[in-house]
Amino acid sequence: MGTLAGRRQVTVYVEIAFGYSPESDSATWVFTDVTAYVKDPNGLSGVTIQRGQPNESSRATPSRLRVALDNSDGRFTPNNPASPHWPNVKFRTPIRVRLVYGGVSYTRFTGFVHEWPVVWPGGTGKYAVTTLTANGVLRRLAGEPAGRPPLEAAVMSATPAASLYWPLEDPSTSFEVEPLLGDVALGLQFGPSYGGGTNTFAQVDGPPGFGGKVAGLNTQHSLVSPADKYIYPRALEIWMQRYGSGQPVAYVQTAKTTTTVATLSVYHSTNEGEIEMNWDGYPLGTAAPVESYDGWWHVVAVIEGTDTTLALRLYINGKERAYQVIGTTYAEPSPLNYTYVSGGAGVSETAPGIGHIAIWGAVPTAQQIADRWQAGIGGVGETAGARLARIGRQSLVAIAASTAAEPMGAQPHNQNTLGLLNDIAAVEGSPIYERTDAWLELAPRGQQYDQATWLELNLVSGDVSDMSPTWDDQRMANTVKVARPGGTAQTFTDDTSVAAFGVYGETATVNVQTDGAALRRAEWQATTSGDPETMRVPSLTVDLGSNPQLVAQYLAADPLGKQIGLASLPAQAAQGLRSYLLVEGYVERIGKTGWEVTFNCSPADPLNRVFVLESGGELSRLALYYQAVNTTTTATATSLSVKTLGTFPTLTNAGGDLPLWLRNQQTGEIFKVTAVSGTTTPQTLTIVRAEQGTTAKAMTEWDVLELAPDPVLGL
Repeated sequence: MGTLAGRRQVTVYVEIAFGYSPESDSATWVFTDVTAYVKDPNGLSGVTIQRGQPNESSRATPSRLRVALDNSDGRFTPNNPASPHWPNVKFRTPIRVRLVYGGVSYTRFTGFVHEWPVVWPGGTGKYAVTTLTANGVLRRLAGEPAGRPPLEAAVMSATPAASLYWPLEDPSTSFEVEPLLGDVALGLQFGPSYGGGTNTFAQVDGPPGFGGKVAGLNTQHSLVSPADKYIYPRALEIWMQRYGSGQPVAYVQTAKTTTTVATLSVYHSTNEGEIEMNWDGYPLGTAAPVESYDGWWHVVAVIEGTDTTLALRLYINGKERAYQVIGTTYAEPSPLNYTYVSGGAGVSETAPGIGHIAIWGAVPTAQQIADRWQAGIGGVGETAGARLARIGRQSLVAIAASTAAEPMGAQPHNQNTLGLLNDIAAVEGSPIYERTDAWLELAPRGQQYDQATWLELNLVSGDVSDMSPTWDDQRMANTVKVARPGGTAQTFTDDTSVAAFGVYGETATVNVQTDGAALRRAEWQATTSGDPETMRVPSLTVDLGSNPQLVAQYLAADPLGKQIGLASLPAQAAQGLRSYLLVEGYVERIGKTGWEVTFNCSPADPLNRVFVLESGGELSRLALYYQAVNTTTTATATSLSVKTLGTFPTLTNAGGDLPLWLRNQQTGEIFKVTAVSGTTTPQTLTIVRAEQGTTAKAMTEWDVLELAPDPVLGL
């Protein structure tokens, strides 16, 4: 297909990475250029890309690419040995679309082929077309089976994998523990005075990330593995409650010689709350008590290095607590002889709990250990951004870092990756987007506030080829009730909206840790969805082929989540049309002679009236009653002198409190303040005129200023 048109200097490339899959490292993909085979019968259907939300009220869907390829020589036919790409014309093959403009390459889509249909137009067999369909990573995630409990999922997905893993969540009648990883079963043994076993397993509730009750072992119980399994242990991982002081809870014996063994053990110190490990007689322990999670400790004892640099590390509850190089005096790990798990002090009906034992043949990283700690406690209290990153590492999905800061509740059990991502997205009220490079991204609420305009469109100049504004109550919500698991439902009502339009109720359940977080979620939705006083634009189409002056703006950023500004609105809509739109999704059509984009939009104006106070910001600045124009100014001026009356506070000039929008009560004009000089009256404001569909007018001294519209505190 090549260059769209010489005057636009935009070149299109369609490229396929034959022989690669979604699981392979994208940095290693080698792409083959297939642009020469792209068919474009009408000049605007060669490449069609759909991304984001199909409308403003739905979740984000997998990105989608459709492209028709000339397949007359059979090169794009699956299972065709004559194809130069055989045997790699497969499902899930990576594909991307790039545009080159001004010598810079811009990726517009990256995904994976899911359809290779072949048709013979005319039925002669002389000419064949393959109209392939590719989707983004969300399609693959949607097809995953139900997941596991959080801790089990974290251990089972680790790379490199554990050599042996026993969750110890076996039925109460069990006498043997089968591993989920490895082939070594742990047999239940009894002490001489116990007289048999009853109710050893399925006895003790663990933290939220466990899949069920685990074993409760006392001094008359032990779990022992057969000998000589030839695993070289580098780490012993265990979740345990308080046992007898100085008594080993679990240990692994390895063969040093034919007659001697070395032991890696984990146990509670004689000092209350301290935990120790021991390798071949060398102890390493915590120097201070370690706080438990509801009576549970997560312990990882690690052996690093070789004889010349042998070292021990002890991790408790996801953090390194002790480290020591022990040199050549002590043995390196040898093939596993047997594993032994002991009971706690005393015989009782409620023996201490023990569960999720893993033996690792490779040294786990500090990040992996921290992730398994969070998974074990169900991630209770971790921020939405932190959980997003952890799920990405666990599922091997590339996810951009997010500043989403709400504290999450316990991670749901048995959800696949997409379910877990949607659980996080619901907390922020924002969808998970696929980026053009196949990464995933969540835009937190704060990132949507007061954005700079990405694409400026002038309606009078013909930048927009199709637009259908509407005034309806489709997205109205002014009384929002948000519940959370284990908490009290919180309701927030926008009284001003209710008084004007009546009650529009909305309910949601989000997985946050606190009632305060649930209330913030309700308040955010009510204050950004309770004002339909102006028209909205669900969709608009921009013909980039006929408006080359817009190409640089368009390619400057990924459109999803960005703000479009509408200028020179028609006279009949000047006071009734949203002037700022948020891009929720779009369809891009690229051909030999045309290039157009249809955006799916929601109103951005409610997000542009958020007054975000920096740390220590002055809340009283949310109401202005004592600021007025100081010097008469023209309708085109971008600088304005403002005075504050009496001894009242002057306007904030803290960068974190800007921008803000002010309204002139006398003229009705709304303008954006981007900078404020000085802290004493009068102050000079740098302003952007005629915001939110208003008209710039001259201002005179003593015109009264107010915040516009009524301010919303950023949540």
